[in-house]
Amino acid sequence: MKKTLIIGLVVVVGIVGLMLWGQSVQTKAEPQPSGEIRSLSAPETAYNFGAISMRDGTVEHIFIVTNSSEKDIEIKRVFTSCMCTAAYIESANEEKGPFGMEGMGYIPPADETITVVTP
Repeated sequence: MKKTLIIGLVVVVGIVGLMLWGQSVQTKAEPQPSGEIRSLSAPETAYNFGAISMRDGTVEHIFIVTNSSEKDIEIKRVFTSCMCTAAYIESANEEKGPFGMEGMGYIPPADETITVVTP
């Protein structure tokens, strides 16, 4: 009994240690420079749904993203930070997605261009 408890504790501590080590490795990855500074802006960059019950179904929030530069911006990849979320790109003529969390299955390429519209 005592030996089983010690082995169980060692396994749990090992798993927690691996999870913490994995998070530190992820946060050290630096974004690659695109070679040119461009600007995307959004009136809101975060949204809190609060408590969500699974029986109430899925919830949705739309973020409006604007290209405030003078050049088109090419979006190659879109992914989320949690397995419980999915992202879509909606444009005037189509919807692409779902895009999910990296490492949790196939994420299709976005291959979308946000163009500059002049009045």
